[in-house]
Amino acid sequence: MAGLTFEDEWQLMSRAGAVRLTAGDLGTEIKWVVTSPCICSLFAAKTMLADAQGPYVLRFFAAGWFEESHDKIADVRARVGELVMHGDRHIVNRVFERPSLPDDVRTPDVVRQTMRDMRPPTEHAVECRYDPELDDFVVCRIGERSAIGRIWGTDPTSHPCQTTGAFGSSTSSAYRRALAADLPIYEEVIAALRFPDRVLRWVPYHRVILPMVTRSSGQAVAVVSECAEVSFRVL
Repeated sequence: MAGLTFEDEWQLMSRAGAVRLTAGDLGTEIKWVVTSPCICSLFAAKTMLADAQGPYVLRFFAAGWFEESHDKIADVRARVGELVMHGDRHIVNRVFERPSLPDDVRTPDVVRQTMRDMRPPTEHAVECRYDPELDDFVVCRIGERSAIGRIWGTDPTSHPCQTTGAFGSSTSSAYRRALAADLPIYEEVIAALRFPDRVLRWVPYHRVILPMVTRSSGQAVAVVSECAEVSFRVL
């Protein structure tokens, strides 16, 4: 598909069931649309993996772009087989959350440190305040080194900061739980987010929500999150 525009490539993958296999010295990528008639193309791509180098990246579209990386060819072949079986599944939700416990392997360092110290690092935190008139949370400050700050910038009107839609409803509910319990909440999340390039991507990340109640700001939370693999899958 070299030389094709994004739109042309999308039409081939979504309608004709084409699969793009890109291989080189730095690794191999397989890209396709899950709900397209792609089974034959995927099995052909699996066969070609015998001559390809890892790591192996799977980039597939199902109500948004997923991305996975595998080191072993046996693992990527097995995973492609699993995804073929889910080809007729429609993802209704746009946010998936799981309560969890931090561990030394999967939890990002900044999230684990925040849980340990019970104090959010200012440059990594996003602060949100409850607005009684709106009956919702508004973003007050975005740390430059936070996940949102690095990708969307520090503008509090960017896509992840909006209170509308599934993502806004999900975050608001999580903030309310943290304030009601008056305890930090640690969760693993997979959410479909619109990136600055307008592409919808599924993002796995870890977050800790710290409740903050003060006379000056009222009810508020500080959120520290970081993109990383989580312990569950949507597909």
